[in-house]
Amino acid sequence: MVFRIVLACARLSICFLISGQVRAVGLPDFLSQVQSRHKGLRAFQLAKEISEDKRVSGDMGLVPTLQLKAQSLRDERAPSMNGATAALSTIYSLGFNQKFATGTVFGMSVQTGSFENQNISPAFASTFGNYVAGGLNFSVSQSLWKDAFGRASRLRRSRESLVSQVEIFTAEYQIRRVLIEAERAYWDLIYSQEELELRRANLARAQKIEAWVARRHSDGIADQADWLNAKALVASRRLQLLNSADDFKAAQQKVKDLLELSDSEAIPQVEGSLRQPRAADFYIGGMDGLPRRGGTIASLEALNKRGEAQIKGIVALEVEEGVKSDLVLAASYGSNPYQANGTLDYPLNNLVVFGKPTAAVSLAWVYLFDGEVKSAQQSQARKEALSSTLSSDRVAIESASQWKEYQRRHSELSQKILAADEISRLHRERAKAEQDKFSKGRSITQAVITAEQDAAEAETAVTKLKAEQRKFETQGRLFVSLEESK
Repeated sequence: MVFRIVLACARLSICFLISGQVRAVGLPDFLSQVQSRHKGLRAFQLAKEISEDKRVSGDMGLVPTLQLKAQSLRDERAPSMNGATAALSTIYSLGFNQKFATGTVFGMSVQTGSFENQNISPAFASTFGNYVAGGLNFSVSQSLWKDAFGRASRLRRSRESLVSQVEIFTAEYQIRRVLIEAERAYWDLIYSQEELELRRANLARAQKIEAWVARRHSDGIADQADWLNAKALVASRRLQLLNSADDFKAAQQKVKDLLELSDSEAIPQVEGSLRQPRAADFYIGGMDGLPRRGGTIASLEALNKRGEAQIKGIVALEVEEGVKSDLVLAASYGSNPYQANGTLDYPLNNLVVFGKPTAAVSLAWVYLFDGEVKSAQQSQARKEALSSTLSSDRVAIESASQWKEYQRRHSELSQKILAADEISRLHRERAKAEQDKFSKGRSITQAVITAEQDAAEAETAVTKLKAEQRKFETQGRLFVSLEESK
């Protein structure tokens, strides 16, 4: 017997030491752990970074290109203008091209090559038999209508910036949904802990009442019905305690899933107060997550719709730009070093000798004929832009209404909690008064039990309302200040 007592004490000591090592975490620490461990949250965060990378990579068409080329050619086509049976050539070239955001395309190329015409006619042998040639060439072109000085690039960049913004909003929305789920799980666990303590206290009070009634029954003061009524109260409280314990385990499992803990990892002990209300705009801030500094409130969904409408508007402009006539001004200028029976280094050494240059200036007009296809494409883009704008306006109206309803319900919950607190206080005082009267023999068992049940239900109801308000406040994460989201 002594051994069993010692063993039990040792187990309790070990449990106490282990539980003492578990640091209780508040809401900020808990959410921080969720953000660091939840793979879904990390994926959404990466989605925001990917969207920014995608926006930057939209200028891939403006990246300068460099081309190095070596070519060996044997041409035996007949007839030959100079009587050669085969034309041999080895050509090396280096080209550089750059398109600018203004729509200007600049190019530069360097070329050197050796040429041989076998069995060429004697009259051409000295000039075209064996020779080296090459040159340095510059070219530039500019669209004057269709992409007038970078209009297409500006539209594309605006569209890609808005697409990136919408994608970031979408990822942010998903992140906030997970944080809402995590915070609701946190408050559920806090509520389950408090409810469990309430159920234990209620059971203790019921057992106390049962003990009083049992003594009165044994003394012949209370009848069998009173005693059974008290025992039924205890049995009912035991069942409630079991249900609360089950809810507590379910709340723990939810927290464990959110933190992605393994079976061997302990669930953190959470701490928090359901009795500290927060302002309705507690979570309202800009997309940077900083406290709000004023401005109109809108839902993230409204911001998404607004961005989508702006994107459709720019797409309509891009379609109009794409079907416009084009007028392209182009110019080129290059050197032409040549030497009969020379070596490949001769053209390279004489690249900047423009004694016999090649120069060209051109003005090209391109027209896309009007027709059903062209008109349909323009009409589709305009209608999609209008439809998206109308949808955005509607969601903006709903967003304003949702924010007002959110504030109203938050205020209503606060009023309900005040009323429930008062009801709970009165029922507790009534139950205490009935127990005092019962102990003095001036009350009946049924009155004591009824008062006790009412007090327990009122106390549980007010705790549940406070938990409901804490969870309701998390919906504020889905709203943002428009001024700070720009």
